Amino acid sequence: DTQIHAVAKYETPNASPATADVVIAFSNLDRGNPHEDNFNIPAGLAALLGIQNGRTYNAKNTAAYIAQQSNRRDLWLWGGGITGANLQSSGFFVKLYKVPVANSTWIAEPYEAQYLKVYDVTAPTATPGQPDMPNVYAYAVGTDVTFDWADVAADGGGVVPSYSVTVTVNGSVTGTFVVTESTYTVSGSAGDQVSISVKAVNPHVTSNTGPASTQSNTVKALLATADEDGDGRNNADENAAGTNPLDSASVFVTTSIVVNGPDYDVTFSTVIGRYYHLETSTDLGNIDSWTIVDGNSLATGSSLTLKHMGGTTGARRFYRVRVTKAPDPT
Repeated sequence: DTQIHAVAKYETPNASPATADVVIAFSNLDRGNPHEDNFNIPAGLAALLGIQNGRTYNAKNTAAYIAQQSNRRDLWLWGGGITGANLQSSGFFVKLYKVPVANSTWIAEPYEAQYLKVYDVTAPTATPGQPDMPNVYAYAVGTDVTFDWADVAADGGGVVPSYSVTVTVNGSVTGTFVVTESTYTVSGSAGDQVSISVKAVNPHVTSNTGPASTQSNTVKALLATADEDGDGRNNADENAAGTNPLDSASVFVTTSIVVNGPDYDVTFSTVIGRYYHLETSTDLGNIDSWTIVDGNSLATGSSLTLKHMGGTTGARRFYRVRVTKAPDPT
């Protein structure tokens, strides 16, 4: 149609529409009459626009008239999408209206340019890995349970996916949520049993999804002040120590204090990767009176012995062992 002016614009030659802007623009040169036509994208131009045969594309009119319908710039114009191969072989339909003679006609048939921004809406094919639990013992202290998983890389069209997270609480699916980061926090109640599965989704059309991950392990939400396993340590303390609040045999405890000449040898249970510090005091009533006598010791097994050299001399002494996740700056 000689009354339709058509221009294709690309930001970067041969770059995917997922990584660089691609716009196909149309305007009606005849203000008094509507015009319509079908437009194919020639193979040479398709390559410049980054259009690939096996991928699916859709478009929105970024210049749409919105004075009487505010969402028109957000509407998809090519239905469920058109493959790159079909954009070249069959093309897409364009209709441009004349200048309306009645105000009401502007709603359905506005006189407007069409600046069709092209989006890659291809469904991902990658499957996210099984989501990781907050810790190896399948619990979380408090009412929030956070899972994470490895990022899914951009696909062959350069599309970086979002994620659809399906949440199961106490055996029932409670909802599906779309997030852009590879982490999700489920908020519930103490005692809840929580798990999730994850799909990679196209960020522009989140109903275009890939395969679902393996369901995560079930995580139990624990009240911080409760003692879930009845071992005498509350759940928050066990979380800090790295022990398992679901197992009474897993507990941070001193197992022996041995006099070794002028020294005291203190042995206690440990968690691999935690740092331990032996502290002493002569006054239990003063919380600031504790002094580190052997510290920043990294556990590599299930127990550790720290030493207070010369501890048997002088006044009576009290001992405690403190655990940290990182070396103590003191």
